[in-house]
Amino acid sequence: MKLVLAGVALATLVLSGCSGSSTPVDASCDSDTLRSTFEMILHDSETTIVSVDSVECSGEWAVLNVTLTGDGASGTSEPSLFQRVGADWVLKAPESVCGTFVPGDGRPNDSAVPEAIWEAGCVIA
Repeated sequence: MKLVLAGVALATLVLSGCSGSSTPVDASCDSDTLRSTFEMILHDSETTIVSVDSVECSGEWAVLNVTLTGDGASGTSEPSLFQRVGADWVLKAPESVCGTFVPGDGRPNDSAVPEAIWEAGCVIA
């Protein structure tokens, strides 16, 4: 539940943080680019990135695992899903892009996230 709430909060930050930005971002799928994008999303919060733990990419999608601190997130690590839209990476809420997950089944047919990174970005242990 805590992870779902964090995802919703981050999605809200994306919408508020990106709506006024007209500066294009390099859309390379790499640790530095995605970290920079995530830091822009977090800029109005007390949360900061301690480390980038992993990055997985597939087509126009990426899963970024970071360790966060601040705003009650001390040492919290969880995946964040991003989709490349033009020259920008956009944070996506898992509940809207991962599909209708049934524990024990594989990737749902209604998932927008590619199979190659679906488990890393959509299955929370």
